Amino acid sequence: MTSGLLTACGGGDSAPAAPPPSVPPPAPPPADSPFGRLQAALRRPALGRNTQRLTVTQQRENSVDSAFGSDALVYPPIDNPGVATLANIPQVWGHRREQWVIRTGPGAVVEGRVMSPIVTMGCGLHFELDAQAFEILYVGHYAKATLIVDGQYMAPRFITTTLADGVEGEVLRNANRFVCFDFGSRARRRVSVYAWSERGPCALAVPAGSSITGWDRSSEPSMIAMADSYGQGYAADWDSGLFWAAAAQLGIPHLDIDAWGGTGYARVGTNRQTADPAYTFLGRLERAIALQPDLFITAGGLNDNIDRPSVDVDGNVIYASAIDAFQGYVDAVSTYYTRMRAALPGCVIVATGPWAPQQFIPTHPVAQAKADVVLETLQGLAGPWVFIDNLNGGWVNSAGASAPASGPWQTGTGTTTAPRGDGNGDLYIDYDGTHLTRDGKQHFAEVLAANLRDALQAL
Repeated sequence: MTSGLLTACGGGDSAPAAPPPSVPPPAPPPADSPFGRLQAALRRPALGRNTQRLTVTQQRENSVDSAFGSDALVYPPIDNPGVATLANIPQVWGHRREQWVIRTGPGAVVEGRVMSPIVTMGCGLHFELDAQAFEILYVGHYAKATLIVDGQYMAPRFITTTLADGVEGEVLRNANRFVCFDFGSRARRRVSVYAWSERGPCALAVPAGSSITGWDRSSEPSMIAMADSYGQGYAADWDSGLFWAAAAQLGIPHLDIDAWGGTGYARVGTNRQTADPAYTFLGRLERAIALQPDLFITAGGLNDNIDRPSVDVDGNVIYASAIDAFQGYVDAVSTYYTRMRAALPGCVIVATGPWAPQQFIPTHPVAQAKADVVLETLQGLAGPWVFIDNLNGGWVNSAGASAPASGPWQTGTGTTTAPRGDGNGDLYIDYDGTHLTRDGKQHFAEVLAANLRDALQAL
């Protein structure tokens, strides 16, 4: 029988085959849902890097004098009763400003004026500007910034120094002063600046005759990362770099990071804090849930003990046996993700296996067991969720899609100070044999973002 034709029983003319029933494509997620916001972000162009040479200068220490002169427009005004802050003025917009922390106290006084610096990790200042330059008044030492303008990074890397046509100069270590960011020409720009210092930024200034208005980015997605020390330290363009860099590559502009070295899903006996239930991932979960993220990524387990008894630094028993340790880990992982899903039903839950700075062939059974517990827990949850398999490569999501194992992300047994020539540890693992270098953070951010992009698009 020829395909596509049916022959009548009595012979004669052929009739076209009935077309197979059509299956309508799945409806797109609502634009105002967590998944809808993430999908929209994935369709936007990736961040580029501007070749224009940014100039960054710092003004006199312990001063509120602006480079724009006495007629500079400062928001909020320096001489105000403390009611107006970067957390509520209309000239800037920020994600979840009602939860921003305002720092006060003796360290926030400059030239006799009481300042109101803010903690902006995860809370970039977003605004539209028609000036050639703007300034940030930083309180405390060591001003830092990531500056993104019209979808492009504006500096060769994370800004921690003055810049003269893009060339790095002195470290921005001076306390309590304006730092000026000069684009070289006047134009209308959309600006996102993520600013940090010892105490935080407290005001913006622009030249007289220019305007600055808040840029509302509330329709764009937010993310939180729960991690151990792998969530700390600089990458190329970001403080707490690995997850910031990955979020930026995915088009996610709002990110909070809860990273605490030495911690895990369950208690760890390294010191009093890691042994304290409040410092475990589970103990920190409620604070993270309150941020209502669209995507919640957890990357940890390296520090968790599942195969031996343990005590804390005071000799108190944490786990009496290896069986107790494994069960404690299982219970912590299960409770953690179950509570997360119940509290955030629409959030995309993402998890990785534990980081593995030294490669074992085959994968170390303890590391694999930890990853297996995480995956099995996710498989018992309602979607949407994604498991990223950094130990073996590949991923799987709640829609049943997956990518094949492509090999471990971290390879070899060397470090930057003791290279072995057997893997990428020679480039990406620091002298201590555990933590990532700046290049390592950037590399694994790119790997994480690429895998996560594919997995999200397949949901």
